Amino acid sequence: MGDASTKKIPVFRLYGRQKTRALNEKQCELMEQLLPNIDIPIPDLSKKTNRILEIGFGFGEHLARMAENDPTTFFVGFEPFVNGVASLLQYIDEKELANISIHQGDVRYLFHEMPDQLFSAIYLLYPDPWPKKRHFKRRFVQTATLKTLHRLLAPKGKLYIASDHDTYQTWIEEHIESGPTAKDFEWSNTDTKAAAWDGWVATRYEEKAFREGRTPRYYVLTKR
Repeated sequence: MGDASTKKIPVFRLYGRQKTRALNEKQCELMEQLLPNIDIPIPDLSKKTNRILEIGFGFGEHLARMAENDPTTFFVGFEPFVNGVASLLQYIDEKELANISIHQGDVRYLFHEMPDQLFSAIYLLYPDPWPKKRHFKRRFVQTATLKTLHRLLAPKGKLYIASDHDTYQTWIEEHIESGPTAKDFEWSNTDTKAAAWDGWVATRYEEKAFREGRTPRYYVLTKR
């Protein structure tokens, strides 16, 4: 990969909510004191072994449970939603987890700093579907993004995606099966997309989907 310092950093517009209700006193304390200590700079991540990334971790249930269940793996999470970051910080504090680094912000701004093959797996769970056609360009799954995720995965690395929105499911499948990214990934669960992968941790977004009658699909992709 070329020298990151010579690359022009693109500007991204962040859509959607970044904060809802006010944080409580404990959450504010964690944001001020704990977050700076576990927001590990990208160059230092390379010193960790068996790194896994979750993009947009919501309230952090999935990421926290994975870290708790697998202390030998180092987990990295990005999330611009302040309340979600505060929620995960509480879990990290209560469980005394030492194998998570979280960053409050849009992961795309740090893609250019990440070296090739940094992660053994990447998770993207229930990204905003942006269902209106004029908003499709806001969707996280795009050709350029998939190319970047492919670069960041180690050989035979896994990309896990879950979505409960039918048009976004179609969008994901079309991007994987045709077009510029078709040669980058292969399906690992071609016939079982309706069933969650082994080790799946339910999230509040999934529970909401079931309550509202939507059917999630779960995608497991392997880097070619």
